[in-house]
This record gives sequence, structure tokens and C-alpha cells, in this order.
Amino acid sequence: MDLNHGSFDFGAGLYHSKIANPIAGATPWSKVAINLEDDIVTRGYYLRAGYAKGPWEISAEINIADTEFDDQTVTRYVYSSGATSIGNTLALDVNYQARPNLKLGWTAEFVRGMESFEINVAGEQLNVKKPGYAVHDVYAHWLPTGRDTFVIGLSINNLFEAMPASKTLQPIRDTQSFRAIQRPVVT
Repeated sequence: MDLNHGSFDFGAGLYHSKIANPIAGATPWSKVAINLEDDIVTRGYYLRAGYAKGPWEISAEINIADTEFDDQTVTRYVYSSGATSIGNTLALDVNYQARPNLKLGWTAEFVRGMESFEINVAGEQLNVKKPGYAVHDVYAHWLPTGRDTFVIGLSINNLFEAMPASKTLQPIRDTQSFRAIQRPVVT
């Protein structure tokens, strides 16, 4: 559902997706992929609001979802696949039209950590958590000719070098090695 009123726009929606009989391995180190019997199911909703006035465009979106397989939180470790779960997410976007041919912007994604949950890997129960994180990007788009047929873009992604938890999964029993990866020491 989307609603526009003057300088404001709003959106909200529900979603449900299903991957029937996903192909994966029984463990992360599986060399053989098979069709699994249960489906990977994601259910969620989002809320979005935006404002545009003069040179400014500002928007925020909240996304809340659960992804499960056989009534367990989906993790790439269990199913040897690209499927994973991330925490509830807040995305912010601010754009400023500094000149007719120059737009500057900042985007940020704040992901809430996931509380401890148990997964079964090759018959062993692991207690797992996913820490929250924030990723900040800044960018500039310049149209040297004044038309959108030629655009020069500059962006700095992941400005503060956060390690997105969507690409990690931390067994609680091994926090030191994860911290070493998450916060590299620069000498």
C-alpha cells in the first residue's frame, strides 16, 4: 500500500515467500547437495515514510521478518546454502540537491542483533547469536553535462567498516575469533 500527499509519501506492506524443496547440504561442509523436504519460509512486513521539499529528500523504512526452515531460524551454517536470517532493520536515506547537477547523499542501515537461539549442526546443538550492526554509506552524483546521459558517481560504502551480521553467524562459545575478524587491529 502506498500513499502520497504533497511532500510526504507513506508505504506499508506484508510479504510471504516460500522456497519449496530448497537445494542444500545437510552440513556446511557437505559436498553433496540434495533437495530438502521442508520449505524455507519468510514472513514479514515493512513500513516506509518519506519527505521531499526543495533540495531535500528524506526517507526511513522499517523491515521486520522471520525466515524459518522446519520451525528453526534459517542459518547458512545448517543448510550449507545462501539462506540466512537478519534482525529487524531500519534504513535511512538523506539526499541533498546541492546544485542542479550535483546530488549528495547518506544512507544507513541499522540491524538489530538476534537473541541467542539453538541450531542443530550434524547432531550437535549450538547456541548462536547474531550481533547487531550499522552500515553507513555516503555518495555524490555529478552530471558534468547537466543531463542524466552522463553521470559520475563517487561513493564510500561501509564508511566505518562494520561487519554485516547477515554475512556472519557467531557461535557463543567462540567469541574471541569473531571479535578479531569484526574489529581488525590497525598498527
